[in-house]
Amino acid sequence: MTNQRKLKKLSKNNINVVSGLYYCNENEALYLEILETVLEESIEKKAFLDKGAAAFDWKGYYREAHALRNVTATIGADNFHAFLNDLCAEMKQSETFPLPAKVNELMKRYDNLLKIIKNSIKS
Repeated sequence: MTNQRKLKKLSKNNINVVSGLYYCNENEALYLEILETVLEESIEKKAFLDKGAAAFDWKGYYREAHALRNVTATIGADNFHAFLNDLCAEMKQSETFPLPAKVNELMKRYDNLLKIIKNSIKS
């Protein structure tokens, strides 16, 4: 599948490709490579989030959520980025662990993002 087709599939799934390409200096190959890296690193990232959630380690969880927030901005996952931005701001302000519903929502949105990326660039 061509890069253009992959990018169109991402756009159809509410990924802001224009924004992602901006951060990659309009380099489509680099952007797609970053998306591949997001997929490759997702197992480790999810394990860190799960570990932080299981231990109610708000600092560790915040650090991982904040890093993921930055990644979502870079790849143009605007809706997930907005959720993470709000979650991180709330955690930082209160210095408390998020409610279980928000932890579950984060993982649900993360899984959905990974599915979109995989289905768009791997098919």
